[in-house]
Amino acid sequence: MSASLYRPLVLSLLLMGAFAGFAAAGKPSYPAAVEQLGNTGSSTISGTLNTGPAGSGMAAPPKAEGAALARTEFETMLAQHPENPSSLLTLAAEIQKNDAEEGLRAHERLVAAYPRSAIIRAALADALYRTGKIEASWLALRRALQLQPDLPEGRLLRGKLLAANGPEGLKGALQEWRLAIEGAPDSPTASEAARLIHLHEGR
Repeated sequence: MSASLYRPLVLSLLLMGAFAGFAAAGKPSYPAAVEQLGNTGSSTISGTLNTGPAGSGMAAPPKAEGAALARTEFETMLAQHPENPSSLLTLAAEIQKNDAEEGLRAHERLVAAYPRSAIIRAALADALYRTGKIEASWLALRRALQLQPDLPEGRLLRGKLLAANGPEGLKGALQEWRLAIEGAPDSPTASEAARLIHLHEGR
């Protein structure tokens, strides 16, 4: 073989060897990348890094969100039985937004846990009202108002129940809503009562 042909052949072999070395050292193959991912136990889902136990090859389960998170927090907090149950009431209301019957059961459990709380009994009465259980709502509300007759939330609901009876109940409903505003001005209860007064007053 002439020298003119030998030198290009050697040069080509050297270049091929260099490329092979670069590929081996700098660019791992797909199976190697997957194996490395399994060893670290990390993956990304929707842009969020989730890390599981090393070697598991699985991402950690995502945290519960929305209704599931409210249910989880409700169960945890109810087991702790805090002295102030306001956060539990908020969670029960959040559960009811997504599932009326499940929310009703959450309120019933709160009454069982806090039987002397007028606000919790009023919340149960409201949950019953929202699920169309009017007679049961009246009964639960009476028990709440026996514990605290001037409870603004109770007056708000009693006004709603009276207004449901038509024009004959409207006068009493308007009075209840005005008393609710007096009892808790600048509160969400007062805002709702004012909205209802505005809605019904012209009728």
